[in-house]
Amino acid sequence: MVGIGLAFRRVAPPAFLGLLPLVLLIVLTRSEVHAGDLGVDFRGELYPEAKLILQGTNPFPGPHADLAGGVNRIFPIPAALLLAPLTLMSPAAATATFVALLLAALLATARILGVRDWRVYGVLLLWPASFAGLQTGNLTILLALLIAVAWRYREREYLSGMAVGAAIALKVFPWPVIIWMLACRRYRAAATGAAVACGSLLLVLPFTTVGDYLRLLDQLGNTFAPKSYNLVGLVVQSGAGGVGTGKLLAEGAGALVLGFAYARRSLTLSVAAALLLSPIVWLHYFVLLVIPLGARSPRLSAAWFVPLGLFVCPGSFERIRAWEILVALLVLATTTALAEWRCGSLTRPPPFPPAGVLARRSPSPAEGSST
Repeated sequence: MVGIGLAFRRVAPPAFLGLLPLVLLIVLTRSEVHAGDLGVDFRGELYPEAKLILQGTNPFPGPHADLAGGVNRIFPIPAALLLAPLTLMSPAAATATFVALLLAALLATARILGVRDWRVYGVLLLWPASFAGLQTGNLTILLALLIAVAWRYREREYLSGMAVGAAIALKVFPWPVIIWMLACRRYRAAATGAAVACGSLLLVLPFTTVGDYLRLLDQLGNTFAPKSYNLVGLVVQSGAGGVGTGKLLAEGAGALVLGFAYARRSLTLSVAAALLLSPIVWLHYFVLLVIPLGARSPRLSAAWFVPLGLFVCPGSFERIRAWEILVALLVLATTTALAEWRCGSLTRPPPFPPAGVLARRSPSPAEGSST
């Protein structure tokens, strides 16, 4: 029996964290291709929006458009410009290329955060949020990559600020990361990030006003918030109240977590606040949990398995029930708590920053280790 147990311990990690993720990724990807659902956000929204912008045509729906249909070309202009080179390909080839780039970006994110344990990559590929990010062809994985760059090079304030500003320019909701920069007294990084984000918003001016675009985003949030994995969705789906009540609860909870993030100089809590305050939260948004886990637990720990609980949650635009939203929020709370208060003491910190940077500036213990 001892020999069998030893053999199992040797075989199990390669089988379950090596082979299984690859097999599932291939099988599920083929299934999505056959169903015509691979890269649905890219193919239906980002790709045509980029083509319209390159043609000088206003891609945004009118102020009275019905946004409930699920296909809305309302991504910020920088997102469309970033993907403009892919419009030289056919939609099918561009979708396949973009999904492959997202997979590379997901693995690069963990690498930049200091993850060297191959088992972590296996668990990360098993996350439902990771596959949802690939399946939808959304930009969330790129946001994770940019925030990872901002954390990894946080002593290089202009680079860090530009990375966060670019993330906010692609999708607005990661803005609480700037609060983390302010808490760490990295004022140049925060100012750079805010400038890049605000400056990118002006790119809508050839097509609409900034005010009309912001109202369009608010309308989009009100449309899909009741169907999201956030407190608004929980309140509405449980019958406890309407969108207004849910928004008040979400804003209060998000502000409270953001206050703790500032007090603790915590990127972990800033990411949690971004998800709580986001008007819309689909399944792929939870791929951002790689940021606190990778920064605080670069080797495999129990915390990496918590996001697997999202297996019970359906993807975007499907019927989401209250208990499924509750599971998602519990995954967010548990992962955040483990990353903030437990993971740091379980594993070694990643090899950062370089010795030369340390010689130039020695951060306080809280500032240097905070995530």
